[in-house]
Amino acid sequence: MEEAFQDWSDMFGVRAQWLLDQGYLPRAPDDEAADIDAELCSHFICAECGHWGLGYRPFCRPGSYRVLAPCPRCGYTEEV
Repeated sequence: MEEAFQDWSDMFGVRAQWLLDQGYLPRAPDDEAADIDAELCSHFICAECGHWGLGYRPFCRPGSYRVLAPCPRCGYTEEV
């Protein structure tokens, strides 16, 4: 799912909506996964602007767990 974004600020919303449309719910599968992955995201560096510390936005559905990590500075969002 590659999108052409003029402004990174809309990137999270587009990717999150795509996951919701695919049946994902905006939650982690359990508290342990949430704690571990939130900590990991807080140490990631934005590939676009170099900001240290990305957000943690979990999505899951039966049998699948995905995490979006938006940059709080520029809005660039990676799936991790």
